[in-house]
Amino acid sequence: MKYTINTTAPPKLTLSENNEIASILQNVFIIASSCKGTIPMYRSFGINNSYKDRPQQAAKTLLISSITEAISTYEPRVKDVSIIFAPSDSDNLSIILEVTL
Repeated sequence: MKYTINTTAPPKLTLSENNEIASILQNVFIIASSCKGTIPMYRSFGINNSYKDRPQQAAKTLLISSITEAISTYEPRVKDVSIIFAPSDSDNLSIILEVTL
């Protein structure tokens, strides 16, 4: 089944989610929203931020690769991830993840 996660609209986070699907989606959001080196005692967790200060197309490619790799590493219950960049209200792009469980 496919689920959509918008990284600009954070879900309500809970520390002990009882619903397995909600837990997986919460984990994917946290992975996609965390840069490597920012989580104390777990410095390898998250996405590589080498995409910063790159041309937009190169940044998108690096970001897709990093998000996909991080999700496959830290949330193995996810079978497939599609990443869509959409315009947001600000000048930034919104990242929308379509996750298949």
